[in-house]
Amino acid sequence: METQEKINLLSVILLLLTGILHLIAPLIYGMTFEGMGMLVFGIIYTCLGILVQLKSEIKIIGILSIIFPLIGAIIGTILLILSFNAFLLFLLILDPIIILLRIYICKQE
Repeated sequence: METQEKINLLSVILLLLTGILHLIAPLIYGMTFEGMGMLVFGIIYTCLGILVQLKSEIKIIGILSIIFPLIGAIIGTILLILSFNAFLLFLLILDPIIILLRIYICKQE
């Protein structure tokens, strides 16, 4: 397995992990406005993780796998400033890692 394939696989695993954690969040914190947003982003991240793994040659999927985590990180940062939450902080640590890995993969292709 080449380095690029390993990085791609790591980004897929992180997207899926983040997606699953976002899907679990409303069960823990309830169906508030933030919980519904996390549910939506959980679905998006999970779908992106699957699509990146299955259809990585499609350029728009690579671009979306950068844009959505970037949007999520911006929204998450605003929410974190308004109300500190350790779970949200953990997700915000994962977002830049995913974004950087996906940018690297997109530049290599």
